[in-house]
Amino acid sequence: PPGSLIIARPVDGSAVLVGDILVMQRPGQATVTHRVVEVTRQNDASVGRTKGDANAAVDAAPYPLGRTELVERWTLPVVGFWLSWLSAGLLPVALIIGLVTMATLTAVRAVRRTPPAKQVKTPARARGSHREDVVTPGGLKMSRSARIN
Repeated sequence: PPGSLIIARPVDGSAVLVGDILVMQRPGQATVTHRVVEVTRQNDASVGRTKGDANAAVDAAPYPLGRTELVERWTLPVVGFWLSWLSAGLLPVALIIGLVTMATLTAVRAVRRTPPAKQVKTPARARGSHREDVVTPGGLKMSRSARIN
């Protein structure tokens, strides 16, 4: 998938199959990683039709399969995005944004889970008075009195 890190191994060009992922470089172009969608023979040479997973159409030009090609061995999804951000200097910014977001969500979650203070009413000790004991979320017991007429 796009944004993945590909670990490739060298393979004989004649052993490349449909579905293999090739690391390839056409003359004068950047290195790309595309999936083989068709393998044919042209003039005693193997030729592959390739397509990028993020592309809608098959590549316009066929890719000549040489004696040795780099074929995907392992794929590490999303790691490629992190490496590109690192090389562009954006990884520290992304990490800070991620940490601030996680801290904010954790704080909001903790506030939402805090139970309200329990109110325990006790009988009046004297005529016309009312005493109320309040237990805070931390377990601290507090008393307050009010005069009732």
